Amino acid sequence: MGEAPAERPTSTQMVNQVLGIIVFLAGVAMLIFVFYSAYHLYLSISSETFGAQPASQQVTVSGATPAFTPPAGSIKTSPERSPSLAVLLATFVAKLIALLVLGWLAGIVAGKGAAMTRQVVTRE
Repeated sequence: MGEAPAERPTSTQMVNQVLGIIVFLAGVAMLIFVFYSAYHLYLSISSETFGAQPASQQVTVSGATPAFTPPAGSIKTSPERSPSLAVLLATFVAKLIALLVLGWLAGIVAGKGAAMTRQVVTRE
């Protein structure tokens, strides 16, 4: 037999769907920003962060006979140039917490946008 004719969406439903898509895309953009920021946080952690650098100079020790060149891949540290480990740890933890909160909010925004596209407006 015949199917029920499909209802045409009202202008209010169309506006809800368009706004829902915009809000969803804003949430996705926020998530992309979170992953981009997390990747740059990962790249910012290097040996220079902790005051270590490649040891390419000859090392001389007073009282030792000849100076020697360290093998490739060796590092030397200069603790006076680097911040304390507590400061580094606090900075990285604060950045991670900020990324977690922003990711959580981005997920909520994207979810609300997706829900708005499915929302049916009823008139009473």
